[in-house]
Amino acid sequence: MTPPANGSSKTATITVASTKLEGVRKSVPPAPQERKSGAVYFWAIAGLAQLALWTNNWVRWVPSAEFKRPDPGPDPYPYMYVLRGTEALNVFLFLFIGHYTVVKPWAKNGYPSLDGKLFIGGFFASTLDIMFAWFNPTWAMNAYGVAMGSWANKIPGFPAPGASQVPWGLLWCLPAYIWLGVGAAIFGCAILDRLRAAFPTMSTATMYVFVDGVYIAIFTCLAMFWNRTQVYTYVSLPKALTLWYGETYQLPMYEPVLIGMYCWGFTWVRDGRDARGRCPLDRELPAPDRNQLRTEMLSTVAIIGWAAAVTIIAYMVPFSWLAMMGDSVPELPSYLQSGIYCGQPGGPLCPGQYLAKLRMELP
Repeated sequence: MTPPANGSSKTATITVASTKLEGVRKSVPPAPQERKSGAVYFWAIAGLAQLALWTNNWVRWVPSAEFKRPDPGPDPYPYMYVLRGTEALNVFLFLFIGHYTVVKPWAKNGYPSLDGKLFIGGFFASTLDIMFAWFNPTWAMNAYGVAMGSWANKIPGFPAPGASQVPWGLLWCLPAYIWLGVGAAIFGCAILDRLRAAFPTMSTATMYVFVDGVYIAIFTCLAMFWNRTQVYTYVSLPKALTLWYGETYQLPMYEPVLIGMYCWGFTWVRDGRDARGRCPLDRELPAPDRNQLRTEMLSTVAIIGWAAAVTIIAYMVPFSWLAMMGDSVPELPSYLQSGIYCGQPGGPLCPGQYLAKLRMELP
């Protein structure tokens, strides 16, 4: 019997090997797809709740009898130019940031940019601001400002009896939620980019601490200026944590820290954006597209939810808790007394003052 030629033997061997390899390939299961976290839907649910609260507050407040100018009283206010300048500057910042983060990118691309979504988030989060008076009066705002009281009584379960009279500054409180939010995020990310370029080995945590320190330093200076010119001031402060305790310009040392945490919450989202323009909250969504309106609405509502959570967790909860340990309510001029329903001459003790009294009297 004649043996097969060497070429035929090699061909047969290769054919058998190829068949076996193909069988192995067919038996290997396909790689599992990465499981989505669903975080964007969680934050979107929070965003829908925040939108519902904002709608409830404004729709019920604006047509009500509580929507009216507060009475500043008889005391003259010597720093009117500071108050009007503060309002004008804040309105300018609101319009300027809104144009460059919302209007211009949306008109160009057909969908809001990440910065625009952060602007929108800060706008709707501002309705949570009156929570600073949840248990105690804390911010005494100037009644000479453009204000129409507050919507406190329209929030279900809001406990403070006089918070609806707080002269919430429409021209400076609302814009502050923008420049302390997306404005601070743009500024902070610019610093982070510089730090990364200058110090390649610096950790992210160290850079964030540095940026937060910048936020704290800037707001400390602003707060001292506005307090001493009585644009607003603070009451219900714990002595151990207060500078100039008992004065009308007293300043809680934790206030700039909490404001810095609010700024950091927006900065973290913006700093975490990828090349597609997605952030840690909506990264599992496809790239932004003018033809995907539902996707962009989902992303925007999720960021509204995040902004609300940052406002409550980073600022409102710790601020209200510390105010319950505060007993410093100095006598205020009449234009700072609107909404300060306790602690003034002839009025009842504030909750924090009463707790301080009980701590002294009871073992």
